[in-house]
Amino acid sequence: MSKNVCGLDFGTSNSTLGVIKDGKAYFPNLQNTSSIIPSAILFKKNERLFGQDAIDEFVKDPTGRLMRYIKRILSDDILDVRTMIGYNSLSLKYVIKLFLENMKENAEKSIGNKLTSVVVGRPVHFNDKSLEKDKKTENDLKEILESIGFDQIAFQYEPIAAALNYERSVKCNENVLIVDIGGGTSDFSVVKVSPNGFLKEDRRGDVLANRGFRLGGVDFTASLNLNSIAPLFGYNTECYKYPTKKEKSSIPTAPFINLSKWSTIGEAHGHEDNFGRMTYLALEPEKIERFYKIIDKEQGYQIFMKADKAKISLSSNEITNIDLGFVEKKLKVNVKREDFEKNILKDLNKIKQEVLYTLQDSNLDAEEIDAILFTGGSSSIPALRNIVIKEFPNSKIIDADLFGSVGKGLTLEADRIFGHNNPRVLTSMATKKQDGLSI
Repeated sequence: MSKNVCGLDFGTSNSTLGVIKDGKAYFPNLQNTSSIIPSAILFKKNERLFGQDAIDEFVKDPTGRLMRYIKRILSDDILDVRTMIGYNSLSLKYVIKLFLENMKENAEKSIGNKLTSVVVGRPVHFNDKSLEKDKKTENDLKEILESIGFDQIAFQYEPIAAALNYERSVKCNENVLIVDIGGGTSDFSVVKVSPNGFLKEDRRGDVLANRGFRLGGVDFTASLNLNSIAPLFGYNTECYKYPTKKEKSSIPTAPFINLSKWSTIGEAHGHEDNFGRMTYLALEPEKIERFYKIIDKEQGYQIFMKADKAKISLSSNEITNIDLGFVEKKLKVNVKREDFEKNILKDLNKIKQEVLYTLQDSNLDAEEIDAILFTGGSSSIPALRNIVIKEFPNSKIIDADLFGSVGKGLTLEADRIFGHNNPRVLTSMATKKQDGLSI
């Protein structure tokens, strides 16, 4: 029955789990009042925190082991690798199990019944160098899903899922460019949609081209952090050369770059002793003093979150204000959209080039792309959209749910396959529950 089926979008930055309610895809709350949960888990002493709770706790007190962007474990082919969590050694496969199990349990609490059948999204290539490794990763993910209580499991390609909701409204065959800019990755696909396409069992042939790389919202946030906030702490300032103090040179940039990126903030924390002499030599010592205090108080993660909120704000505002009063009373900075977009222009050009390569792989001309579907939170950046749209002046723009288009498509697919008890599809695509997954 439809009440036991769901669509699972396990994303690099955020994840959703959709169910069918009143005949439509619906996202129940997975954490507090949010239907979207960051793909993160925090191991802290004897407790585990998930999603936004994990991030908030780690920002407040950066102790323990925070694992973000855990979906990357799948594409890195390291599921069987073990990692130390405190005094325990856990497989990375088990870490993913814990996160997905938490999602499932919270969804079941929200809707009031068990979920037993799932369609889960997968990239066109888990591993684009080996079909054997690609299949192994899919089987490993299937094993994880079985271990948390799913009896029937099917997979759908994420770009197809993103277009499924739109596909149900088309009257003729169309070629759609999917531009998916997530938190950690950018993926581009050209897919073929048709009035009856959603009835097909295997959609691999409808993916005409697919490319992607590791560049996404977290990188744009790091750029804003470095170029708009870090100058308050001494980035791009000068100091005198030691010991004569007669010549000038630039303050070393590596500590500021480390502090601007979520993945390297921990490397900056705890190294405040390296700046004792730098404060003495700096032309603007008050800025280096701020930097010293940030490192000492481990405030790097808080600053990153401020930068991330500012980035989001700039998608709908020409200017935004960042309040850094927790660093120093009345400290704040205004950031203009034009400055932010100028600083990420190199990355935007990489995206443009990858889009053009994807088009080339599809063996289509730009004029043959009927529509462009943007999805993923960072696809809302105006300059990013414009740089893509400019290459396809005749294509219509599909207004999709930036955070939910893939999840909605997967949920609709789950209802089609499992909600109506299609025995042919169940036999070919579903799996039976096996024994639990060991740690």
